[in-house]
Amino acid sequence: MKKINVLIEYCFASRFREVQRAIFKQVPDAIVIGNVGRWSSFEVTVNGKLIYSMLETGEFPNRDLIATEVVKIANENE
Repeated sequence: MKKINVLIEYCFASRFREVQRAIFKQVPDAIVIGNVGRWSSFEVTVNGKLIYSMLETGEFPNRDLIATEVVKIANENE
């Protein structure tokens, strides 16, 4: 399986850690990197593709839905 690289730009570390744990639970081999970003940001990019933008939606993502999307991408890359 191709490596899954997840980059999360966040403004609240606790939210980042919640999503990071959810991803690791579903895709233990994923590489999940967090960067403190812009105010009100929670931008999730997987293998270079933006899959969620709080700047666009105005809402924090559901951590389980993000993890499910990462699983889909991981399965596509097998």
